[in-house]
This record gives sequence, structure tokens and C-alpha cells, in this order.
Amino acid sequence: MTWLQRLWNYFFGIGSGPAPVTPPVSPAKPPPSGGGSNPPDLVGGVSAMGDQGFMERTTPAPPNSFAQIRGLPGGFSAICLNYGWDALNPAPAAFDFSAIDADLATAASLGVPVEFRIASGQHVPDWVKAVAGSYTVPAQHGNETLTFAKYWLPDYQAALQAFQTALAAKYDGNPQLRCMWTMTNTSFSCEVFNIGVDKQSRLALAAAGATDALIRANISGLFADMAAWKLTPMGLPVEILYSIENLTTPPDITFPQQIGQQAIATWGNARCVLANMAVNPNATGDGKYNDELVRWLPTLGVYTACQIANPTSDQSAGAAYAGSLGYNEIQEWESTATGGHAVYTAADLAAWDQLLKPWLLQSS
Repeated sequence: MTWLQRLWNYFFGIGSGPAPVTPPVSPAKPPPSGGGSNPPDLVGGVSAMGDQGFMERTTPAPPNSFAQIRGLPGGFSAICLNYGWDALNPAPAAFDFSAIDADLATAASLGVPVEFRIASGQHVPDWVKAVAGSYTVPAQHGNETLTFAKYWLPDYQAALQAFQTALAAKYDGNPQLRCMWTMTNTSFSCEVFNIGVDKQSRLALAAAGATDALIRANISGLFADMAAWKLTPMGLPVEILYSIENLTTPPDITFPQQIGQQAIATWGNARCVLANMAVNPNATGDGKYNDELVRWLPTLGVYTACQIANPTSDQSAGAAYAGSLGYNEIQEWESTATGGHAVYTAADLAAWDQLLKPWLLQSS
């Protein structure tokens, strides 16, 4: 899909006008199935996110240690395997999936399903940055100044689609794989609406030639970027979107809602996983806008996952809030020593699990 096609889809397709904030009539959730393998049934619970701090650092992705799983056996419903695109696709048409194969073998030995989360941003391969062009983003979150590819340009999109085609050819429908998180058109991590919360990051985007229209057209093209995946459940974080042209404009929630609705229409209820990465019962400021999305997602009749946030170090209030809204999965990071949340006991995870809404997705 070219950038002209993306702009056409944005202006004359899902981005052609505002959608009501009021949630649509929700389809009924499917009843629990008796199990399945392709795609695997998703079960509500607490998943281990591993060490994701590398996503905003220049250091390579650390090996997936499975420390959370081994430390609390039976406490987690799945583990997220984290990789950098640069390590998996070091040169054009060259793919190295040996680390994934080794991790899948370890996960099988531990009896835990997996989710794939692949970082772009700083971890776009250098050869893609060379062909698509690059720009730098000032440090945020106490991390480093980073170099990103111009992900709104056709050369980037072609490289990403080739990578996803190769990845899906090997792993789509793998019975161990519980969810493939969308990895497309993003500056930070693999969250498609995360273009940078701070103003300096957005100014850097604008200086590099991006516009609000190009950013939105690219996001609307994520379905083409991930089209090679036909069987595996697909995960999409739905979060607020900031403007890069007007830094004082409140964050938008209407466009993310439109993309969330298109995800359901494209992947179907049984393959669509919608998430929000900042569920906070005490949201203030721009978090209040995000909270509208947080409360909206569980009304849509699809599997919902979240990461929980709280101004205090106690995540229990966030877990209780997510449970009260009907979320199915909480994604818990590793300890603060590795850039994530606090360490919890098996009793803590069991308590969280009881708060969440269990749900098995029907296999297709």
C-alpha cells in the first residue's frame, strides 16, 4: 500500500469524518469453547511482559529470561516474548528467527502460551533507516536520544510488510502463539498511536516531514502491513493520539475508536484483541481522555487486555479498576530493577486473576 493509497483511505475511508464517542451496539461475546488450537483460545488472566525497557534504549533486546514464569510457576496465563526488528531482519531479505525458535521451545517446556511483541522505533534495522531516511528524537522517560526511521514513507512500509510476510509464513497459526501484537507505523515500542507524549518528540516528527494527515493515513494502513497474518489473534493497543501540528490541541480519541472498530471488522471478534496500556482509576490531565477509551474498549464484545498504572507504587487499585470494567487480561512487567512494575507474589496474581473476566475465544 503506497502513501497515496493510505491518504486516500484516510480521507475517504475511516478517517473521513468524526465518529460518535458513544460506543456502538456491542456484539455478544461468544460462549466459552471447549478448547482449540488454531488460533489458540485466549484465557483471561495475568500475562508476564518481560523486560521491555530496551524499546526506548539503544541497547539490543535482552534475551527472554522467563524469570517471571519460573519465579511464580502457574501464576501467569502467558508470557510476552520481546524482540527487536533489527535483530530478526538484519539485512534485506535476510531473516534470523533462531531466537524465536529457542524461546518457543523453552515456553513449551514450561507449558506457557506466548505472545509476540516486536519493537520498531530505535530497533528498526539500520538498512531500513538508510533507505527510508531517519530522524532523531530527544530523550524521554530518562532514556537516550534515539534515531528512528521515517515510518510514514513507502520504503519503510515495503520493508515492514516483507518482514511481516516472512514472520507470518513461519509462525501464523502456531498453536503456542496466543497473540501477535501489531507492529507498524510507530515511534515508540509497538503501540501504533504512541508518537510521543512530550512536545519535543512531536516537534521532531514535524521537522522530519511528517504531518497529522500522514500519521493518520499510516495508522489506517496497519491492516495492510499485518495482512499476512490469517489465523493468529491480533493485538492492537487503542490509545489517545496527539497532534504534531498543534501542540495545544487535546489528544484525539475519535480516530483511535475508528481504528478499533475497523480492527473488529477486519479480524473478526474471535481474532481481535484490543488493549490499552495505561488503565488508571485516578487519571488526570490527558489521562482523562485516555480513560474514555479505557472504559469504551470492554463494551465492544472482543477480548480486552491492559497494562495498569497508578500514581502510587500499588498496582492493586489499577487491577481492581480493570476488573470492574470487564477486562480479560492484565499485562504485568518485570521488577522496577529492569524498568517495569513491582514484583508481586503468587497470591497477588491469583487475586488479580479473580478480578478479571475469564473468556475463551472460539477457535476458527
